[in-house]
Amino acid sequence: MDEIPAREASGDTDPLPDKETSPQTENAVLKNRVADLEQKVATLQDVANIDRKEYGRQLRILRSVGFAWLSCVPQDMSQELDGVLFSAQTWCQSYALRKLVDLAELSADDKQGILDRLAGYWVQDLDWDTLMGSFPYPIRRNVLNLVAQTMLTKDLMERFFENPFWFIEGDTDQHDEIESSISCAQRLQHLYQQFLKTNPLRASRRKTETVRLSHSTLPNQATDLELCQQTQKRREEAVSSFTSAMLSSRPFQMLLRDVKPEQAEEREKALLEVYRFADQAAFTLGSNYGSYQYKTLASLGATLNRTSELVVTQTKHRTPENEEDPSLDGRRILGILNPAVEAFDLGDNLQHAVLAKAQVLLEHHELTQERYEEARRQFVEKAREEAREEPEEPAIKKKKKNGKSA
Repeated sequence: MDEIPAREASGDTDPLPDKETSPQTENAVLKNRVADLEQKVATLQDVANIDRKEYGRQLRILRSVGFAWLSCVPQDMSQELDGVLFSAQTWCQSYALRKLVDLAELSADDKQGILDRLAGYWVQDLDWDTLMGSFPYPIRRNVLNLVAQTMLTKDLMERFFENPFWFIEGDTDQHDEIESSISCAQRLQHLYQQFLKTNPLRASRRKTETVRLSHSTLPNQATDLELCQQTQKRREEAVSSFTSAMLSSRPFQMLLRDVKPEQAEEREKALLEVYRFADQAAFTLGSNYGSYQYKTLASLGATLNRTSELVVTQTKHRTPENEEDPSLDGRRILGILNPAVEAFDLGDNLQHAVLAKAQVLLEHHELTQERYEEARRQFVEKAREEAREEPEEPAIKKKKKNGKSA
């Protein structure tokens, strides 16, 4: 068998310089080949450098994720929720009706329409008049304010908190973009709930990363910030839309005081801030590790159990001494002003925390205005009597308390 020439076996098929080719021509050919190879090597090095930089960038993002996002402890989350509830309460105190007499001329259908909007938060088996008559006097005298507060809080919770993916946009090629967005968010929420049953810890991590990736605004959070810009725009538009929808809702409108046009504008701006605050608080919870459960009326039991960590009686149920009334234990719960919020798998070996207790309204119709005012009168008299019986301090001690020398 003939021996294969070395150059052919190595795959180098360039012809050897002709014996008659001058040394100058051979050198020029070799120089061109070397220059071409050097260019190819340089190109490959540039590609390698780009890949190496991108790898390093991605690695830095991965390593800095704990610092790129602000982590909250349960106390911080509780404060966020308390802020939302307080903002809803103060807005209603400023703009909502208070006394039942203000709706005395309202039709039975309109009253039922208001109760329908409270489904899940207030009982639905009693008509308006029976329900209002079941509350104790301290609740009844400002009950419309509490109705409006509940309706507003319910809207905030359902729109922002119960579905952490509410802002995710759907397929914009569809004709109904809004319906597409809602459906997409609902599908994600359904999948998330299935994941929670399968593996709660990993499911909550997936939820957190989805929320974070949708809101990445810093270079150490993502390499491409376009999605965040779209999400931010979507949230701003939605918050404004939700505010307008609430103000135009007839059941909510019937609970508001009449205002002048300039006051109406101020009222809408104030409500917009409430919705913005809720949006930001919901994002804070969603971007932190953990899963959350929002316990409404059906999940809290039919009657009050004062030992429960999930409920607290509304302040108007307290005694004249501003203490919990033990006689209310076992009373029927007629409504809640806000859901109880529980957190699970928060990290750092923290498995469970109660972020907010449900404020409950109880059946206590026996506490009429007369009995309430009599209890208040007795409390005031007792306080005055105790003050009179308190021994007089020596004059020298009084002078010392006032910072005077003896």
